[in-house]
Amino acid sequence: MRKIIAIALICIMSASTLSGCFDSSEVTEYAFAYSIGLEKGVKDKLRLTVQLSSSNAQLKSNSEDTGVSSKQKGNIVLISVDCPVFFIGVNMINSCISRQLTFNHTMFMVFSEDLAKEGIDSYINGIIRKRDVRRDMYCLVTKGSALDFLENNSPALTPSLSKMEEGLLFQSKKTGFYPITTYRNAIDEMKSPVEQTILPLGSPNSGKNFSSNGNINDIHFRNGGAYYAGELPRKGGLDIELFGTAVFDGGKMVGELTGDETRALLIIRNEFEKGFFFFQDPLEEEKFVILEVMPQKAPKIKVNIKGSKPVVDLDIFLEANIASIQSTIDYDSKDLKPMLEATAKRSIENQLKKTIEKCIVFKSDVLRFGTYVAKDFSTIQELEAYNWLKHFKDCEVHTKVDFIIRRNGTKIYNSEVFYSGENH
Repeated sequence: MRKIIAIALICIMSASTLSGCFDSSEVTEYAFAYSIGLEKGVKDKLRLTVQLSSSNAQLKSNSEDTGVSSKQKGNIVLISVDCPVFFIGVNMINSCISRQLTFNHTMFMVFSEDLAKEGIDSYINGIIRKRDVRRDMYCLVTKGSALDFLENNSPALTPSLSKMEEGLLFQSKKTGFYPITTYRNAIDEMKSPVEQTILPLGSPNSGKNFSSNGNINDIHFRNGGAYYAGELPRKGGLDIELFGTAVFDGGKMVGELTGDETRALLIIRNEFEKGFFFFQDPLEEEKFVILEVMPQKAPKIKVNIKGSKPVVDLDIFLEANIASIQSTIDYDSKDLKPMLEATAKRSIENQLKKTIEKCIVFKSDVLRFGTYVAKDFSTIQELEAYNWLKHFKDCEVHTKVDFIIRRNGTKIYNSEVFYSGENH
């Protein structure tokens, strides 16, 4: 009897563990969205755009009858719909494709500038419960329309759109001209009592700022980071660009930072890795010295809230390699290198102060000074009652930069350039 019972139990357990999953879905049943675009709608509150591969979209021929607009560029399909909320829009899109829309592999969530200024907290908070919405996808704000941005978002130098998007975003680690913000970062910072949110600023670039006419002698040198997204004077490359930062107060965008100001912001937040900086030659004003700057160690920040207004002591530690010296002046020498270090230090200090003042005008602590205030409170309730974000606008910040040139590159010294005297 026991033997029969044992055999029966084994059969039952085997049947339950070896049987297939009745509710499983095959990969071929899904349409994977590369990117999501959100902006203010025309016929409804929200315009939702998704970017997917034409190989797995399989659009129905009657898509226009469903209120959904679709457009194909190469092997990339854009589908847009005006809808009241995000997930209703997903259902509407699903009505005109033969596969189920999923966000398991979504790389970009793009907000239009108008929507960001109106407030994106309801959209950020409104989709977090869905399992296939990844918290490690990247968020950004685009100038103009999110649909326009995604229409111009097509791969170059690689056949993979997701690889292109990831590669573009991570150029930030080599330039510092824009931040990297995930969906997780955005929602955590929006709900934090001690810091605010930043998103990279993106835009299509039509090349209209690139001109072949004009006299170069009439143009003053302009720092390469003194632009916002969409303004770079360039031709070729991707049709989109990321440059600068969108600054938020809660869920609303309240301002923008240029590429140079973004670098200063990332240096303070200890998120800057490296980038080329150019400085006016201390001895020849029409020429420049280019240094590759990187952190020497993490910033040292102290915040004192015991007085009538918060006082912040900010110490920044940077080092650099000499990348280029246009003149023949030997700044590699022990006598002249301190002069170059002092010039660079002064320029970076001015940029840091300018950026801090701009953030204070925005009344947004994207500098994360508030995270250094938490230690002065015994409980979270006391910290929240103090309301650091309200006090941030009254901050007095003392900035100090420690700057040293570590390496001279592959050139030991500069030699003089000789002229015949006839053409000089």
